[in-house]
Amino acid sequence: MSLRLRLSLALSLLMLLVCASMAWLSYDKARHEADELLDGQLVMAARLIEAQVHHETTQAPLSSLSKALPQTQLTEVLNRSGQHRYEQVLAFRVWSNTGALLLRSHNTEGLSRPSALGFSSQAVGDQSWRLFLRASDTGDFFTLVAQPESERHRVALEVATQVTWPGLLSIPVAIFLAVFVVWKALRPLATLTREVRGRSSAQLQSLPTVMVPLEVRPLVDSINDLLHRLEQRLEHERRFTADAAHELRTPIAGLKVQAQVAAATQDPDARAHAIAQVLLGLQRAERLVDQMLRLARLDPLHSLQTQAVALRPLFLGLQDDLAASTKAQKQQLLIDLPQTRMSVQADPQLLEVALRNLLDNASRYSEAGATLVLGARHTPGHIWLYVTNPAQGIDKTELAQLHQRFYRGQSKHQMGSGLGLAITQRIAELHHCQLLLAQTPNHLFQASLGPFTGLLTDEALT
Repeated sequence: MSLRLRLSLALSLLMLLVCASMAWLSYDKARHEADELLDGQLVMAARLIEAQVHHETTQAPLSSLSKALPQTQLTEVLNRSGQHRYEQVLAFRVWSNTGALLLRSHNTEGLSRPSALGFSSQAVGDQSWRLFLRASDTGDFFTLVAQPESERHRVALEVATQVTWPGLLSIPVAIFLAVFVVWKALRPLATLTREVRGRSSAQLQSLPTVMVPLEVRPLVDSINDLLHRLEQRLEHERRFTADAAHELRTPIAGLKVQAQVAAATQDPDARAHAIAQVLLGLQRAERLVDQMLRLARLDPLHSLQTQAVALRPLFLGLQDDLAASTKAQKQQLLIDLPQTRMSVQADPQLLEVALRNLLDNASRYSEAGATLVLGARHTPGHIWLYVTNPAQGIDKTELAQLHQRFYRGQSKHQMGSGLGLAITQRIAELHHCQLLLAQTPNHLFQASLGPFTGLLTDEALT
């Protein structure tokens, strides 16, 4: 069910409930007010009859009223058969203080005098009456005015219906207005839906935010942010694919040439050299594919599960692992750590990969006999890890490009894939850190990774 339909139904039901409740309250209140009005008319009628009787008693004795009054104009009016359409049915009786019936209207058959003054109800046959009994100010006689309950209900119902009818007529109008308001309010969403539906997979431009309601603006901003990230991701994938294809073409072409040389030559030395070059090319291609797969696994990640990683065991393990390669190149790897227990919050495997890449890069681009340093320095609340190696002057433009993917700098004759620093940069981003590359004044190339949240224990190592 669409949001527009749900809102329309919900508002329509709400309007229906409110209007129906208001109509019922108006109807009930109107009936109550009509009953009070009719009770007031009974009181007024009783006073008028009492005033008429009092006027007649000043002209003749009270005992002769039952004979004199039926011939008065009042009796004649009450006995008329024809009634005005707004005229209400009333009945009355007048008793003396001794209980003698002095006067009555023609429609009071069966009515008896109530035991108490004021309002009461009395059933006569199948008809119920509303009664009002009043004693005269002198106490000489009692006046009873009655009205059929059916007549009262008819009048009250007519009044209540007239009051309620406009409210009932407003229900469809209110429902129509509710549906119209919902349709108008959700029109920007419909426009946004058509805008998104009409786009192809290549159209990743931001959605327009003009005339967008404030409640929908966060959703549009989130979609635009997602589109921007998708565009960046697709552009990165296209560039990565193109660069990977280019980088793989070179070792494959070299392998093909060396294999053709080995197959064509009859010289054992030439064949051995060609086979050695094939193995070297395979080694380079294997490293390139491994780095590409590792980078492809890192790219989709957004967060890591970190833990405290002790630096000294990690550094010593890397020193042992790289001992053979550094020895083969007549290089030396030194560890620079304070004589305290130092640890950082990181993913242990990815941190090892990052440091291994930095050490491999330093060893690859250093001459024989160079000294490499793997160390850590402590700043208030943070720890930086670094690798240094001797290097010739590197300009700032090249320093800014070294962490780019497949960029190998000026020493392109090296067997590197150009992905080591890019992988380290991505690992730094996942740790919310930075990879800083700099040329020191004493002709050292330094790669710094940090700042990590760290812990420095005063307890000295044994």
